[in-house]
Amino acid sequence: MTPSKHQSPAETLSAHFAIPDTDTWKAVAEQALKGADFERTLYKKTYEGLTYKGLYTTRPRQEIQIQPRESWQICQFYRDPDLARCLQEITHDHQQGLEAAEIDGRLCGEADLLQQLPQAPADLPLYLRVHHMGPELMEADLPVQGILLDPIGHWVEGYTASSIPAYKSLRRLFRQQAERERPLRYLLQVSSLPYAEAGANAVQELSFILGTCVEVFQKLLDTGVSCEAILAATRVKTSVGTQFFMDLAKMRALRFLLHRLARVYQCEAQSMTIHATTLRRNFSRYDIHSNYLRQTLGATAAVLGGVDGLATNAFNEVNGIPDRFARRMARNIQLVLKHETYFAPLLDPARGSYFLENLTHELAEAAWAHFQGIEQRGGLEMELRTGRLQQEVLQVASLRQRAAETRKDVIVGTNLYALATESLHTSHILPTSQVPDYHVENGIDPLPPQRPAKAFEDLREQRAWQNTHVHLLCLEPGYRPRAEFMEGVFACVGLVPERSPVLASPEGLMEYVAQTMDVSSTGATPATHFVFCSSDSTYEELLPTVLPRLKEAHPQVQWILAGNPGEQKAAYQKLGLDTAFYRGCNVLKGLESLLKPVKR
Repeated sequence: MTPSKHQSPAETLSAHFAIPDTDTWKAVAEQALKGADFERTLYKKTYEGLTYKGLYTTRPRQEIQIQPRESWQICQFYRDPDLARCLQEITHDHQQGLEAAEIDGRLCGEADLLQQLPQAPADLPLYLRVHHMGPELMEADLPVQGILLDPIGHWVEGYTASSIPAYKSLRRLFRQQAERERPLRYLLQVSSLPYAEAGANAVQELSFILGTCVEVFQKLLDTGVSCEAILAATRVKTSVGTQFFMDLAKMRALRFLLHRLARVYQCEAQSMTIHATTLRRNFSRYDIHSNYLRQTLGATAAVLGGVDGLATNAFNEVNGIPDRFARRMARNIQLVLKHETYFAPLLDPARGSYFLENLTHELAEAAWAHFQGIEQRGGLEMELRTGRLQQEVLQVASLRQRAAETRKDVIVGTNLYALATESLHTSHILPTSQVPDYHVENGIDPLPPQRPAKAFEDLREQRAWQNTHVHLLCLEPGYRPRAEFMEGVFACVGLVPERSPVLASPEGLMEYVAQTMDVSSTGATPATHFVFCSSDSTYEELLPTVLPRLKEAHPQVQWILAGNPGEQKAAYQKLGLDTAFYRGCNVLKGLESLLKPVKR
C-alpha cells in the first residue's frame, strides 16, 4: 500500500505497521520472560496499595493539569537554637543563591526573636515557624513575610500541649492583616511532613493534608474569616524522597486535590502555594555522601511536579546542624536544576506520559476516598485522639522497616553495597551538634520520625563485632557468587570475612577448620563464625557427615549457610546449623542473631 501525500505522520506509520493490541503485547512479553511470572515481573505493588503496570495505552478520562508558574523558590530550613548565628548564616547563604529562608522559631524565646530578627537581610523572604504568638510578638513589626502557624502539625510532632493557642494566634493575625502596612504572605502552614517522616505513604499524606485543611479552615470560617483570605494565606508543605515517580505524581495530585477542595468551599481560585521538603527518613549515616543523590531525586520530582517552593536538606542533617559547606551543597542541587538543567520554564513535563498521568489520577482518587473516610469518622483530630491515624501510619512504617531489613528496599551503603572499612563521618557540623527536643505531653500518641537505616547503623556500632572473625568455607561448585553475597552481608556491620582456599573435599574442609582454630600453630585469632559457601546439592551431601563433627569439636563457633535451606532447614538445624543467609531473608535479624551466645 502506498501512503497518500495527504496522510498525517501517524497515518503513514499505521499504513506500514499494524498497531498491536494489549493481548499481543502480553503474549510477546510472556515469551521474552521465558517462564517467569508475568504479573510478578512487570507489575509492582506500592506502599500506597497502587500498582505500577508494565504498559499503559490510554490516559485517564479526567486530565490533571498543572497551572503555569514562573519558577520555584529555593528555600532552606534553619533549625538552630542560636538565633544570632542562624541569621548570620542566612545572610551569607543569601549571597550564594538562597531565595527564601524558614527559621524554626520554636527553639527560641520570644525575647530573642524580638531582639535578633531585625538583623535579618531585608531583601530576603523570611518565614518564621512558631507554636503561637504572645502579645509582644504579635504587635511587633517583624521583618518577615510569613508566620507559619501549624496548629495540628505542631501538636502531632509533640511540640505543643494543645492546638488552641495556635488557633487564637491565627484569628488575631487574620484580623490584623487589613491593618498591616505590609500584609504577611503566609499565616497558616498545613504540613504532612510529620506523617511522612514517621513512614506514611503518599495516599495518607495527601488525605491528611486535606483533613488538616478542613479542620483548620472550619475553625477560622466560624470566626468570620473569608475562605478567599484563608486560601491566600495558606502554605501547604509536603515531602519528597527517593520514590521518584510516586513523588512526582504526588505533587501533581496535590495541586488537583487542593483545587477540588477549594471548589467544595465555593472558592473559584485556589491560591494556596505548595512547598516541598526532602525527607530525612531516607538518610543514612554511612556512605553519607549518597544522601546527595537521594536529595537530587526528590528535588527533581518536586520541580517536575510543579512545586512552588522547595527546601533540600543537607547530606549530614542526621548528625546535627550542617555548616555552610553542607548547606551550599544541598542548595546547589536546586541551583543546578534551575540554572543549568533549565527546569524552571517547563510546564507540567509529565503530561503526555500515560504512566504518570494514570498514576496521578489513581493517587488523587485514592487520597480523596481516604480523606472522605476520615471525615465520616469525625475528622482528622478525632482520628488522632483515638490513635487510629497513628496506627495506620505505623503499619506502613513497619512495612518499610521490614523491606529495609530484607533488602527489598535498598539503602545503598547501609544494607547493600556497604563499605566495610568505612567510619562514621561527622564533619561539616556546626558546634551545637544536636538540636534540643522540646516534646511535651499533648494527649495523643506521638508520631516519632523513622529512619530504616538506623537499625543497621546501631547494629554496626556494637562493640561485639570487634571480636568477631568470619571465615568463608569455599567449596566447589558454585561457591563464588555465594561467597560474594556473604561478603556483602557482613559489610553491613563493618566486617571483612576471610575466604578459605578452594576446598575440594570434606577432609580438606575439616583440615582447614582445624588449622584456623589452632591458635598456637597459626598465631592468628581463632574464627568465631564459619560460613558454608557452595551449591545446594553439595550441602545435602556434605552437611550430614561434616557438620555434627565440626559442632562437637568447636561448640563455641557459629555455623552459617550461604543459601536458602528451604525444606532442609529443620534438618540442618538439628545437625548444628545456627543460621542461613539468602536473597529475601531478614538480613538485620540474621546478623543480630550472630551476637547471641552459642548454646552448647
